[in-house]
Amino acid sequence: MLDTTYADLPRITIVNNTGYRVDSIHFTPTSDRSWGPDRTSYNQVLRNGQSITLNLPYPISQYNRYDFLLIDLDGDGYTRMNISLRGGERIIFTFSDFVGKRF
Repeated sequence: MLDTTYADLPRITIVNNTGYRVDSIHFTPTSDRSWGPDRTSYNQVLRNGQSITLNLPYPISQYNRYDFLLIDLDGDGYTRMNISLRGGERIIFTFSDFVGKRF
């Protein structure tokens, strides 16, 4: 049986244009203080130029601003903060989103 709650959650697409392989993707409402779980599947990586479509954890009516963190194979982080969402967006990460080895 299909979980309609999960199926009804908005979807976003993350695009990796950082130049590096991404090993984990984290995102959470901007109001949260932690990054939350890795949103990729076990052993899933996102190579440079690849994208992945994921569900947001909450309906847009509940939270519409999110912070995003990608961590590459060296442990370097790339962030996009306070992104306003409606669902269906493509969030493109480039090397300009690099924040260093903090993760």
